[in-house]
Amino acid sequence: MNWIDYAMLAGVAISTVAGLWRGFTRELFSFLTWIAAFGLSALWGPALAPRTTRLLGTWVTDSTIGLYLSCFLVFVAVLVAGHLLAAMFVRLVRSTAVTAGMDRTLGGGVGFLRGALIVAAVVMVVNLRDGLQGPTWRASILTPRVEPLALQLQHWLPDKWLAPLRTSRRPPARPIPASDHASSRI
Repeated sequence: MNWIDYAMLAGVAISTVAGLWRGFTRELFSFLTWIAAFGLSALWGPALAPRTTRLLGTWVTDSTIGLYLSCFLVFVAVLVAGHLLAAMFVRLVRSTAVTAGMDRTLGGGVGFLRGALIVAAVVMVVNLRDGLQGPTWRASILTPRVEPLALQLQHWLPDKWLAPLRTSRRPPARPIPASDHASSRI
């Protein structure tokens, strides 16, 4: 094992411990709050931009800055509201020892999955870029084990997101049928 393997293990371990500490309820609310914050800032930000520019006219004279500022304010407001709502639900869920233990255990599972996806995303980016797979990368024990997940992740993402990352001369990978992927592990 080399430093790349240790970094992969550390990333998954840190994410798992964070999930155990935060619990499933907080992890779920955090995820949903971030999605809501992005969505609502895109929806309400442009509608509030004229008011923001008018209200802060002394400091904000450009309508584009007013748009960005209103999107940012909606984003932060949704994050704060989501955090307060999550705190209420976490207290409710953790009021009994049984649900508190289950909440933290499920949170650890979510943290593990998040860590594995982050590691797979890093492996995917390194594989898309020429010149990043040096001897240390090729000597890694865990990299070949993570590459199937990285390939699946690559298939799920739109190609227009991956195009700026791609400097490899290799063509985009073909989807791996579930039956072929499962039989390769047996």
